[in-house]
Amino acid sequence: MNDQPEFAEAFFAKHSYHSIAIKLLQNNQIVDIPLTGHCMKPLLRETDIITVKPVKVENLSCGDIVLYHINGRLKCHRFLRFNNYDDKQYLITKSDRRHTCDPPVPSSNLLGKVVHVERNGKKIDYETTKWTRINFVLGKISPIISNIERPAVLLYRIPRKAASIIRRAVMAL
Repeated sequence: MNDQPEFAEAFFAKHSYHSIAIKLLQNNQIVDIPLTGHCMKPLLRETDIITVKPVKVENLSCGDIVLYHINGRLKCHRFLRFNNYDDKQYLITKSDRRHTCDPPVPSSNLLGKVVHVERNGKKIDYETTKWTRINFVLGKISPIISNIERPAVLLYRIPRKAASIIRRAVMAL
C-alpha cells in the first residue's frame, strides 16, 4: 500500500505554499512561485510565475528583484542598497509603484532573487545582460522618482546603446 498521497495531503494541509517555498529556498533549492499583487508592475504582473534562486547577500546588485519574508509574508521588491544599524545589515528595497522605500529588511530575511519570469507561456531571463542593465538602471533611478512604471516601460523599449548611455549617466550620480 502506498502512503505517499496521504502523506502529501497531510503535509500540504499543515503547511502553506509560502512556508514550503521559504523552506526550499533556505535549503538552496530553486523555486517557482505564482505572483500576486501589482507592486512591481509592469515588469512583474499578477499572473506571472517567478523563478527564485537562493542568493547570498553579498552577491546582490542594485536593481535585483529580491524575494524576502517579513511577518510571515513573502515580498518581491527591488533591491536598492544595504544599510547597517546597530551592527546588523539591512536591505533597502522598494516597490516599483510606491513613492517611498520599504522599511529596512534584516538581511537574514532574504530568500533569493528573481532569475526568470514566465508570462503567457514565455520565459523572460532576468540574468541576461539586457535585463541586468535594465534592472540596474531602474534600481538607481527608483529613489529619485516616485513611480518607475513609466520609465520601466521606456527603458525596455529603447535601444541598448541608449540604455548604456543612461546607465553610465546614472552611475556618475
